[in-house]
Amino acid sequence: MTADDLLRTPGEILVAARKKTGLSLDELAERTKIAPPMLEAIERDEYHRLSDPLYVKSFLRAYAVEVGLDPNEVLDLHTRSTGGGSPAPGPDGVWVEKTVTINRVGLPWGRIVPLAAGVVLGVVVIALLIRGCGGDSPDSGAAVDQPLDPAAGAVAQRESLLAPTAESVADAGELPASDQDSAPGDPGAEEPAAMRVEADPQPVATTPAPLPARQLPTALAGDPDLNMAGPYRGDLVLRVLATGPARVRVRRDGEHVYRTVDLAGDGTDEDPLPAQGVVPGRAYAVREGSVVYWRARDHFSLKLDPIDGVSVAVNGRERDLSRLRPGQEMILDAHAAD
Repeated sequence: MTADDLLRTPGEILVAARKKTGLSLDELAERTKIAPPMLEAIERDEYHRLSDPLYVKSFLRAYAVEVGLDPNEVLDLHTRSTGGGSPAPGPDGVWVEKTVTINRVGLPWGRIVPLAAGVVLGVVVIALLIRGCGGDSPDSGAAVDQPLDPAAGAVAQRESLLAPTAESVADAGELPASDQDSAPGDPGAEEPAAMRVEADPQPVATTPAPLPARQLPTALAGDPDLNMAGPYRGDLVLRVLATGPARVRVRRDGEHVYRTVDLAGDGTDEDPLPAQGVVPGRAYAVREGSVVYWRARDHFSLKLDPIDGVSVAVNGRERDLSRLRPGQEMILDAHAAD
């Protein structure tokens, strides 16, 4: 097996060898006594579609021998590409890998960031409590000034500046008797300059209206009638809903590459879910958290991290995740949606 073969899947290597020998699927089925649909599933690396996944290695060995390949090399490549071990039945007839090992590189920022935010919030709360419960100030016996309304304070300050004080009256001398006896409405009377107050309109304090809360829709049911954008068609609809940060990886049908979507869980960085034209694989904000949808013709391969706070539904039916581990592959096909 060449170095290029190590970059391909067992199914890709087997089908290339079969075509090189000129064998058809029917001819290979006659030689190996394996049904053509099972041989086709092996060539597409869809081992969950075999009648009994416990026989996967036996089928791979028989196929490799008939097309002239070393069966041990094919089995070794299958073990390394799938994580090792044979699949075993999980809940509701879903085949899951029991011995898949996921080695993560780097720090789990999805968990560290919320924890650090909680620590910072706790420090701020403690500081506020200490400040509110501090000892008496040096001038604790003095009366504490109460906050005044801004508009009332402006009026009081203006009147205090314009009102005459005892010192100003003493400096100006006693008013003449004619001025003291004059009535306010007498045309001959003249108010002292210090007593004249121009009537200025006072500003009215206004409180800005609160901004309306963000209205988010509820998550739509993931059924085949869901209106989704794009040319991809299929009768299976997968819905993944998260109430907290989560990473979702999905493969549809015969895809060999996982599509990764990070869900915020609170909708802060996501657009609200539209009623029409839902884009497959795009995270949307809903009242319950964050949601993403996919459509497929035959099956989904799903990996979640973490599991807590995440719900999975196929064609509107919720799936049981109690036995699933973070990073473990879960196969969801037409049988799981029945």
